[in-house]
Amino acid sequence: EQAFVKDKLVGISFVNTVYYVGLSVPLGMLIAFTLALLLNAEIRGRGVFRTIYYLPGLVPVAASSIIWLFIFRTRNGFLNLFLNLFGISPVPWLSRPEWSKPALILMSLWFFGQQMVIYLAGLQGIPTELYEAAEIDGASGLQRLVRITIPLMTPMLFFNLVMGIIGS
Repeated sequence: EQAFVKDKLVGISFVNTVYYVGLSVPLGMLIAFTLALLLNAEIRGRGVFRTIYYLPGLVPVAASSIIWLFIFRTRNGFLNLFLNLFGISPVPWLSRPEWSKPALILMSLWFFGQQMVIYLAGLQGIPTELYEAAEIDGASGLQRLVRITIPLMTPMLFFNLVMGIIGS
């Protein structure tokens, strides 16, 4: 038991895990919730957009890994080619510890589609009468979001938070 506590790799692993979960889970939730809010609006082609945003979650992990290898390659990777347009030198995303953690967080954001569907279901369960009453009372869009949408979405937010932590 003492060897476990004294092993410095345990501490490093703990810090890395907290770093990863502390950034990837909230970012994934924020992206999924924001897109769910946008895709809940009455827009033309809404079903197509919903499908497009959900599709990455259906890609098998092996195929996703290959895609991300092409994105994060130091030489001729899509992300480094994009950064090069702004004069930023290539980043060793997968070969340096200080860059591999952000790369892993970016990769984890690829699977936000399932969270987004849960948020969409929750948003569609909020009675429109609440929004109409708030609008008549003069509430702004931000006030409706903060005082109606987010409080009524807390079960879905909590569910996605727990599933994000467990899945990490």
